[in-house]
Amino acid sequence: MAEHSPDFLSRPETEKAEPRVRTTENVGESLADMDAAEDQLSLLMDKHGWNADNDLKFEMLMAFREALTNAIFHGNYGVGKVTSGDDISQLAQKKVDAEGITGLPAEIKVGFSVNNKAIEITIQDFGRGFDISNVADPVLQENILKTSGRGIHWMREFYDSVVYSGPRNQTVTLKKTK
Repeated sequence: MAEHSPDFLSRPETEKAEPRVRTTENVGESLADMDAAEDQLSLLMDKHGWNADNDLKFEMLMAFREALTNAIFHGNYGVGKVTSGDDISQLAQKKVDAEGITGLPAEIKVGFSVNNKAIEITIQDFGRGFDISNVADPVLQENILKTSGRGIHWMREFYDSVVYSGPRNQTVTLKKTK
């Protein structure tokens, strides 16, 4: 997994990098809100020439969707491990009801920085955070039937850099360069 300096979006290449398009928005917890954020990223990718390889675009959008889902359900709502057949929305509601959680943000912050050479996506939730070292690697034989850890695996597989930061790993930054 490659790491990049903060200025990786503007470094000189043989093909000149376009000016970056930066947007920040709040994304709600509904599927429609997540669809809208994914659509916005897809449009930005198309506008800046990231649509030439449909497989790559699909993989990047799928990993982005996983990051959104993780931020909302595991971050904001604190839903722990999910097993096959679990409805994450129901688990989140049970946790809210059982713990009497109030005042919990129902949205996350998403930022895009895109040009023809690089994409940087920042997703911030308002949860308690987690220890990344406790997430099982889903490709290891002993974890192959477990349902957890796949989203993080996809993010690491399809982006050049995945960085968790914040006081409790509440922000994930995904980076990809051409």
